[in-house]
Amino acid sequence: MPPSNHHTPVYLVIDTSDGQVIKLGLAHQRSIIDFQELTLIKPSGARCLRGINRLLKQNRINKKELTGILVVQGPGPFTAVRTGVVLANALAASLNIPSAGAQSDVWLNLKKYLLKLQSNKSIKPKYGRPPNITYPKVSRPKS
Repeated sequence: MPPSNHHTPVYLVIDTSDGQVIKLGLAHQRSIIDFQELTLIKPSGARCLRGINRLLKQNRINKKELTGILVVQGPGPFTAVRTGVVLANALAASLNIPSAGAQSDVWLNLKKYLLKLQSNKSIKPKYGRPPNITYPKVSRPKS
């Protein structure tokens, strides 16, 4: 890939909603310029961050050159969706760039989601159903 053009907006796209595959992309206003898929055994923020760093390095783009972040906010498995959304929110806040939530059609409708980018707004996950929270079993003393 050629070195990045500092005048061209570059957006990071994160999709962890599958639960077994992390999809990462770099995009300009109208098209994806690079795309990678990482297969997972379980959702991993560290693996996702390493993938982002590798994608940026391969395209000679510094994190500080990113213009915004899009993240698929669901529906999908609770931990997978939460991992992507938390990572996107943290990166957007630390880089002081806008972010927006998207659906899994982000790869086909990029421009629609880029119009939704907003600064200083946290993205909320959409799990598609209420989380299945289990409670620890309480052991009762024997009488």
